[in-house]
Amino acid sequence: MKLLGWLVVTLAAVSSFAQELSPAQKIELVKKAYEYAYGSSGLNLGSEEARRISMEIANAGPNALENFKKAYTYAYGTQGLNLGKDEAIKVALDLMTAPENLVEKFKGFYNYAYGTSGLNLGKEEAVSLASFLVRFPGDGLSRFKEGYAYAYGTSGLNLNKEGAIKFARRLMYRREGALPTFKDLYAYAYGTSGLNLGKDEAVELALDLMKFGHGNLADFKAAYNYAYGTGGLNLGKEEAIKVAQRITWYGPTGLETFKQFYNYGYSTGGLNLSKAKAIEFALQNLKPRD
Repeated sequence: MKLLGWLVVTLAAVSSFAQELSPAQKIELVKKAYEYAYGSSGLNLGSEEARRISMEIANAGPNALENFKKAYTYAYGTQGLNLGKDEAIKVALDLMTAPENLVEKFKGFYNYAYGTSGLNLGKEEAVSLASFLVRFPGDGLSRFKEGYAYAYGTSGLNLNKEGAIKFARRLMYRREGALPTFKDLYAYAYGTSGLNLGKDEAVELALDLMKFGHGNLADFKAAYNYAYGTGGLNLGKEEAIKVAQRITWYGPTGLETFKQFYNYGYSTGGLNLSKAKAIEFALQNLKPRD
């Protein structure tokens, strides 16, 4: 009776995918997940922990339980990662919603992160990085390696290993093929003929400009020149960069859209706001576009 009562509560909380299943399918899904988590031939957890784990598995999709089992076997087994039960469960929860061939992909990522011919990280760091990379569709490893090589190399950012890994991870969140765009933005932000920022500031600005999928250098330069120039907003450098960044997030039409709102807000025939208030008004009407 306790299991039946818990099933009723659980079924109300399952995610949108499960709403497409019939009641019988939903019940079967939750039941199997709980039996595996609680049973002695499965994870053999206490009832409360089994309920929590089975809830996560049931919420993750109809294939999540089988994916979890494969991942857990690899993470816990002596022929795999040989982790303790709790750590193996964490890895399996991460992997159960990963793209196809999840365990094989994870192995490739882990071997690269842990191996002496790769990053040579400790086991815990290697597991963390592999769990991160396996979430990305396509050839995530090649994308990561490209970003890392640029960040670590003397002809690139010349960061230490830790900094290069952090950079490569952040670049993975940008659209595929983002590195050339980053290089252009960084060169302008860092260069003496551009913004002449410090390295760390230039890296942050270039990554931030790209986070909504745009980050076109020509768009940013046009926005910055307008914000900084005497024929535009005539702002100080720091404030001009912030305004240009917000404009660039909007996309290719960001500058013209900003001008329309700003001119209306600032003009006596419009809202007749102060310059600062007119800028704020215009920015409020520029919502970032993915």
